[in-house]
Amino acid sequence: MQRFKKAIALLILIFFIVYSAIAIFIKKDDLLAREKRFDGGVVTFVMVDKYPLWENKYPILAGREVVFGYYFEYLNGTEMSDVYYKLGNAIEIKKDENTTSKPSDFAKYFKKSRDINKEINYVFNESGQYKIISQFEHKNNTITTEFLVEVKTKDKYDEERLKGSLVTVGSFILVAIFAIYLYEKLEKPKSKN
Repeated sequence: MQRFKKAIALLILIFFIVYSAIAIFIKKDDLLAREKRFDGGVVTFVMVDKYPLWENKYPILAGREVVFGYYFEYLNGTEMSDVYYKLGNAIEIKKDENTTSKPSDFAKYFKKSRDINKEINYVFNESGQYKIISQFEHKNNTITTEFLVEVKTKDKYDEERLKGSLVTVGSFILVAIFAIYLYEKLEKPKSKN
């Protein structure tokens, strides 16, 4: 019985090691959130699919509308409310250093207010890596942020998801085989010479 308990304990340990390795190496793209520090504060950039499929399991996909925005706070964690989008240069989006959307494309969001508490809607037309450049004003200083966003096609995402599932299933099978081997090895009585 003692050997059986050891085998179970070892199996649980192996399972958690494999599960942790999988969790570390397989990216989760449910929500894109990135932070950057600047003098005196932190800005958080958040982007999600506007109409998530399957409870927002998809990353940012080409051809689907996304919503993005920013949250500013001081280094002590309190909200920074005196930050505004910089007029005429609020948001620009580039792909491979070519501008895909210029600041004037986002002017409709700033007609009434330059407040940072806005959700910006956008559609990336094709897959690739995009740079979202935004400028803000805070106490007569300009804050410029650049955040990279990876946009995928649905087919590419499904392919990566399948690979991740196969790795998970394969790992579980290997752990199960090893546990059975270990159990058999521990249950065999040692012969006396």
